[in-house]
Amino acid sequence: MKVDRDILQRYRIEPRTTREEQGIAALGPADFSVYSMKLELIAEEAKAVMVKTAISEAIQSGDCAFGIYTAAGDLAIGAPGTYVHSVTGQIPIKYIMKNYASDPSVGVRPGDIFFANEPQLGGIHAPDLIVLMPVFHDEELVCWVVAAGHNQEIGETDPGGVENIRSRYDEGLKTPPIRIAENDRIKADVMAMFCNMVRNHRMLENDIQARCAACLRAKERLLPLYQDKGAGFIDGVMRKALEAAADATRAAFAEMLDGTYRQVMFLDSAGNKQLGLIRLVITIVKQGDTLTVDLSGCSPQAPASAGNTPTHAVRAAINAMLPGYLVPGLPCSSGLFDAVTIVPPPEGTVLNPSPEAAVMGGANMMMMMSAGFVQCLARAGYATRRELVSLPVGWIGSLYAYAGLDQYRRTTTGFAISMYNSSGGGARPHEDGVDSMGVQVSMTADSLDVEHDEMQHPFLWGFRRLTQDQAGPGKHRGGAAASCGVYVHDTPMLYANIMATPHSFPISTGIFGGYAAGCGPGVVVRNGGRLPLRNPAFQPPLSIQEMASTQEGQQVTLPLGQTFPFSPMQEGDGFAARGASGGGWGDVLEREPEAVMKDLRVGVCSHWAAKQLYRVAYDPETFAVDEAGTQALRDAERRARLARGRRYDEFVAEWEGLSPPQELLPLYGSWPDAQPLGHAGFFA
Repeated sequence: MKVDRDILQRYRIEPRTTREEQGIAALGPADFSVYSMKLELIAEEAKAVMVKTAISEAIQSGDCAFGIYTAAGDLAIGAPGTYVHSVTGQIPIKYIMKNYASDPSVGVRPGDIFFANEPQLGGIHAPDLIVLMPVFHDEELVCWVVAAGHNQEIGETDPGGVENIRSRYDEGLKTPPIRIAENDRIKADVMAMFCNMVRNHRMLENDIQARCAACLRAKERLLPLYQDKGAGFIDGVMRKALEAAADATRAAFAEMLDGTYRQVMFLDSAGNKQLGLIRLVITIVKQGDTLTVDLSGCSPQAPASAGNTPTHAVRAAINAMLPGYLVPGLPCSSGLFDAVTIVPPPEGTVLNPSPEAAVMGGANMMMMMSAGFVQCLARAGYATRRELVSLPVGWIGSLYAYAGLDQYRRTTTGFAISMYNSSGGGARPHEDGVDSMGVQVSMTADSLDVEHDEMQHPFLWGFRRLTQDQAGPGKHRGGAAASCGVYVHDTPMLYANIMATPHSFPISTGIFGGYAAGCGPGVVVRNGGRLPLRNPAFQPPLSIQEMASTQEGQQVTLPLGQTFPFSPMQEGDGFAARGASGGGWGDVLEREPEAVMKDLRVGVCSHWAAKQLYRVAYDPETFAVDEAGTQALRDAERRARLARGRRYDEFVAEWEGLSPPQELLPLYGSWPDAQPLGHAGFFA
């Protein structure tokens, strides 16, 4: 494929134009406040149009974004559901302007609409479909409007999954920027080609139309502003929005402590059945009002696997963290990244793979890196005004993906979006994280109603509740994720798998003595072809722990590693899935005993954890705390910690001599520095 490496590096704000200079000079004291808000409301309305008209549950629940971009391709005003989608129009627009605008065989004209989902040209991974529309005023290109969102299936080898995806040629529909509409009308031949390449063509066609409708609504709202105020004025508003975001981010960086901060993370598989450690490292050098983000030190490219991600996707994920954690209240824009420099790892690594590599499962690595970025921000903000940076929201946990026929005998594909958007927020230095608040890429996403899911798909829900003993313990615990149990119902054919991300290593780590959130396997329950909910004597489980316990007539499978292969499901077979909880902040022995009792009452904490972890003495019937007994238990644990303590140099000497078993290192690279070992390449 054609890769434009120059375009991939153009993530900073383009230089000011003469018209932008003149527009900024013409802005009165209140103009920017009034008209930037008008642009935000236009973007929000357009996003609402997309959400309300799409079929994909991912978009319905907020896994999407809408943006207004400058004529040069910089995101000025974003309306995120999913923050990471907000800047994904930047590279495709700049690609179009560089390669198509002056090409007589393509061009950019009023009424055109473009489509793109090629990960190597600015996207995240292929299921993220982007519609881009140029907006003209007085026959001059004045801005772009972009609708982006996740679709649940785009013709890949494993619909919604990654088990058998080995290279980019298994990933289904992948399109560099292409015109799909002229004179505001979608071209039927292009749409027919797209529909021919996917299983669920009804969803694809409808949801591309939903994105186009969002863009048309935004254009409809923007043109009167241009007519009333002129292109220079609106250009000035957008330029000021970009530069205000850049200035605010620099000011936030300046308040943080100069230094070098590093977070090392691990995955336990390459996105499919290949088990083994993969190392990811993010190093932040904060100096003055700038950040340098170094991605060096990650493992070599995972061979024959979907578990890689391009560097620009990591960059987009880091950009998405800034308005949520560092400069709240600012719109997501290209200006946020103006003071950030990315140092990419060498080509041929999991964060900078060959263009031929598969990246379908790379969102896991991308979001792990953004979680590590927030961890570094929390440490850099310690003892400053930025010390209230929370730990990151959890990322996925476990979810099921499926394909087959639904209860209406139509093709259905998808994944457990209700769990995907139910992760817990990270703990904060002054209070607990928020329970079931969203997902790392989208702090504003939501879980769909159970009835909504049952109406659209061949599943019945057994339970949906907060997970127990998954929230990262600490003085302030992380937010607990939601969990669910669902059963296959009324389908003649359904294949499915379950993914646990990760299985062995937590993404949501703790800080300042807090513990990481829990990991857990995916759970598959086989019921021998009978639906237990139809049996009056059957007592449906009320938690993942119960669902994972063997019951009469059931076979329970606990998949190891990241994925469980696609396999046929029968009536009554079930899945247990969960979001990912947040990490804890501070020492567990400093948590208020009454807070532990509250967690016991709602089921977030077990009696075992209350006694063995938090060391609280209490009446298990009334939950009345024994203050003196609690103090004695905690004093005893502190003495035990001192007894277990070792000199730092002794610990390091032993630690550096350790290594995981060789069978866990085929994907890691050399131990411990993760350098390439000369494997046979991405098809190996």
